[in-house]
Amino acid sequence: MAPTRHLSAKFAALGLAAAFVVAAAPMSNAQIPGNNPRTTVFPVDDQRVEIVVDALNEENGTVRVAVQNNTSSNISCTGLDGGPAATVTTAEVVARSVDFYTQYPQSTIADLILQIPQIGNQTIPLGSVQAQLGSAGEFMNPEWGALTESGEALEAARLAGHYGVMASPLAIPAEQAIERVVRLDHPVEGQRADFQTGVFLTCALGGQRYAFHAYEGGIKPAYGTDGSTGSLGSAGLGS
Repeated sequence: MAPTRHLSAKFAALGLAAAFVVAAAPMSNAQIPGNNPRTTVFPVDDQRVEIVVDALNEENGTVRVAVQNNTSSNISCTGLDGGPAATVTTAEVVARSVDFYTQYPQSTIADLILQIPQIGNQTIPLGSVQAQLGSAGEFMNPEWGALTESGEALEAARLAGHYGVMASPLAIPAEQAIERVVRLDHPVEGQRADFQTGVFLTCALGGQRYAFHAYEGGIKPAYGTDGSTGSLGSAGLGS
């Protein structure tokens, strides 16, 4: 069995096949918390899959990503509810996602069911509750506040053209690396500004879904007033 190969940030030295461009699709990005109020368990401390994300190619509007499978089995990564396997976006959105699943490792948020006399049980979507409660939602349940903030950060990234996806399934052969070039959506207006890139990938290993991620430069960004870095930094290749 060939030894596991570890990648460096220099993609030219990987010896991989020529990269190809993956067109950004306007589909739901279900694994980013806040984009889908129903979440699941995502362990984030695992080195069986490692990632390197390159800087934005401003001329082409693309970001290059390499994913290393450190296991002895082929892996086919898929997103939730038909969403993409991986999302390339701002490092802040990725950091918020990692921190969310670190802080709320067993999130089971779902629609609220209210018992109303003479009417019976009524299901109210969580999104509607968040819209009505606003900042009060965070006071009532910090998890709601984290979901809202993550969703707002993701929406801002989309509008700025800082968003692209790798469609499901993403096949990664055993003990090998793959490379993809992801084309980002166009900004809603103006020119796309440079930004620190990040990537968030979900894969099911042994029946359990895991979250894998990386930041451009291997540096996790600070954001908002939250100085916490969760339980890990960037899971960069070769680190």
